[in-house]
Amino acid sequence: MNPLEANTLKRLAKAELTEEQVKKVKELAAEYAPKLAAARKKGVDALPPEVRKARAEAMNKAKEAGKKPSEVVTAFKLTPEQQEAMNIAQKEAKEIQGAFNKAVMALLTDQQRKAIKKAQGEKKPKKKPAA
Repeated sequence: MNPLEANTLKRLAKAELTEEQVKKVKELAAEYAPKLAAARKKGVDALPPEVRKARAEAMNKAKEAGKKPSEVVTAFKLTPEQQEAMNIAQKEAKEIQGAFNKAVMALLTDQQRKAIKKAQGEKKPKKKPAA
């Protein structure tokens, strides 16, 4: 099971998918996962190894500190060309993810969509670590 499939099925657990819907979600995930991975890889490949290492370290520290990845962007410096390549790759990945999400949501009934929205509203806010 690829991560896209696993995360999607976990996210849709409250929707109580039918076997046919689960099968279709798995098919969609199998179709979109390689496209999404390729788009993300483009962004990573645009960076030199030392920047990739610094980026990974910064992301790990941020995760441990309970910060969002967007809060870490300033932890490593990119050339304008590298930033542009990252922006293009991120935009492409976002478009692919959006198309996947749209395709998955099209499989759901109105009742299942409402269950998903309700479950998303019930999420507890993350606790920020004490400063």
